[in-house]
Amino acid sequence: MILEIILTTVNPDGSIHLAPMGLTLTEPNAASESMPAGASLAPFAPSRSLDNLIRRGTAVVNICDDVRIFAGCLTGRRDWPTINLSNHNGEARVAAALSYQVVKAAAFGTNSERPRFSCTVVESQQLKAFGGFCRAQSAVIEAAILVSRFNRTPARELTREFEQLAIRVQKTAGAAEFEAWGWLQEAFEKALNK
Repeated sequence: MILEIILTTVNPDGSIHLAPMGLTLTEPNAASESMPAGASLAPFAPSRSLDNLIRRGTAVVNICDDVRIFAGCLTGRRDWPTINLSNHNGEARVAAALSYQVVKAAAFGTNSERPRFSCTVVESQQLKAFGGFCRAQSAVIEAAILVSRFNRTPARELTREFEQLAIRVQKTAGAAEFEAWGWLQEAFEKALNK
């Protein structure tokens, strides 16, 4: 199973980098409902997240339901509020996170395009209750994934999927989802017209 999360890592200058990413869950762990023991990250190379993980070996996995953060990170809107985690040497969580896990990440495997990091949870906090699913939220996250893979997937296939997602957004979105969708639609159209 892959969960869509916001990963926060620390840049060399101490600033916080936010990136949407898939967290692969490989083993269930009854002791921790928030994140199973067998979890891994596979950032694309090159990327700032990858560089920061290699350099520091730590990150924060943020579970968020505000899809504007996912869409924003992919469309140049990365300035989302974070909260410093004073016990963790400069690490920070997303202020709007429902929960977070501070993880130690150890590299393994030899994939040069997407090195994989196994994650060990150092701290886990549940901050807010999950309010429930909205189809538009799922559609925005799927659209964000499409935008992130624009150079790796045929434009015709992406366009067809984007149009299907637009229907879900039109039927079920609230203000936040419409705002996020607008950012992604703008990025998508810009990429198509290049």
